[in-house]
Order: sequence, then structure tokens, then C-alpha cells
Amino acid sequence: MIKSIIENIGGKTIDAFVSIFSALKITFLSVVFLFFPTSYKQQARETLVKQIYFTALEPLALFLFLAFLFGTSILGAIISLIIEYNLQDKIGLTIIKFSINEFAPFFTALFIALHSGAHINVNLMQKKQDNKLETSTESLMQILLPRVLAGMFSTLILSALVATIVLMSGYVFTLFYLNMELNGYIYTLMRAIEPSDLFVFITKTLLFGFLSMFIPVYLAIKSQNKPELLANTLLKNMLKLLVVLFFIEVLSLVLQSL
Repeated sequence: MIKSIIENIGGKTIDAFVSIFSALKITFLSVVFLFFPTSYKQQARETLVKQIYFTALEPLALFLFLAFLFGTSILGAIISLIIEYNLQDKIGLTIIKFSINEFAPFFTALFIALHSGAHINVNLMQKKQDNKLETSTESLMQILLPRVLAGMFSTLILSALVATIVLMSGYVFTLFYLNMELNGYIYTLMRAIEPSDLFVFITKTLLFGFLSMFIPVYLAIKSQNKPELLANTLLKNMLKLLVVLFFIEVLSLVLQSL
């Protein structure tokens, strides 16, 4: 019994290391091939344009509505707490950190993961089950690169829109609570923002965009060729993606607090 337990643990450990090595290998190849002009053939360019449309333009109205709803609600509660605890001198810094560093990149990543990532994952799994998915390195890069680039570009642009919406709603709240004029609000934000905030924003959005597309494609390629498990596999894959996104968000908070 003990021997079988040890063998089971050892087998799962080896499988985990193999999976991690495979994921890192494909990640490295993806980053390398991003800088190869030969990677962008006509089919890849067409896929890139279609994926940007599907990811950023098609759901834009719903995305902006949800961003306004959640962004303004959370920011309003934060500003209310700031005033309640008499921390008005921190209001500019708080608005900048919340809107640019945290909410905009993370909310956008969640939306793209659930909207586009899930669609890509199930679409590729269906192709694999129909034996229409080639897994050679060149074919894999043609599948992966346009989707990764579309995810990174879409996440960056949509995150900028979210940050703008939240910053504009911040003015409404400061006007209501503090009777702050627009010039004073802009001056407060300009004093609070730093180059590091823009660096964090761009880094997080590009990383989130990469992972929101890379993980669904990778998990679809590695999925079992069993049609009856499609729905269950999709849920597991999306859960893995969300766990990774939450982990990166928490890690970024820890690093920024150091």
C-alpha cells in the first residue's frame, strides 16, 4: 500500500514537471517567434485582425458598461471611506493606484479571459477532436502568435479605456464629496502619478493579455481527445486561467508594497 502511494505521488510529480517544462518551452518559443517576420504570414495576419475584432470591438459596448458599473461603484466606495477617515490628502494617489495599477488591467484581463479565452479554448478543442488541429511547432506558432498579439493589444487598449472611465468618474465623486473643480482634480492626479505607475500598467496589461490567450490555446492543445469531457475540460481550463490571473494580481500587489 505504501509502495503504491509513493509510486502514485512520484508519477504525479513527474507529470507535473513535464507539464511545466512543456509550458515553459512553448512560452519561450512564442516570445522568440514574436520577433520573427516570417511568423506573420497572410493567414496569421488575417487571424490577428479577426481576433482583435472579436476580442476588443465586438463586445465593446458590454465591456464599457460593465467597466463603468463596477469601476464607479468600487471607486465611489473607496472615496467615501477616504473622506470618512479624513484621508483627503491621499485621494489622488488612491485614485491613480486603483484605476491605473489595479482595476483597469485586472478587470480587462478577466473580461477577455471569460469572453475570448473560453471561446478560443472550446474552438481549438473541437478542432482537435475532429483531427483538424496540427501540433507541429510551425503550426502551433501560427495558431498561437496572432491570438497572443491580439490579446496583448486588446488588453492594453481596453485597459486604457477602463482607466479613463474610472478617472472621469473619480472627478464626479470628488466634485460631489469635496466640491473639487476640474482643474484642481487634474492637478491632484498629475501630482500623484509617477512613471512607475505607467510602467506597472503597461507591464501588467501586456502580461495579462499574453496569458489570457496563451493558456487557453496551450490547454486546448494538451486536452484529451474525448468529446464527452468537453464541457468539463472547458470549466477546468477556465478555472486554471483565473487562478493564474488572480495569482499574478496578488503577486503584483505584494511587489508594489515592498
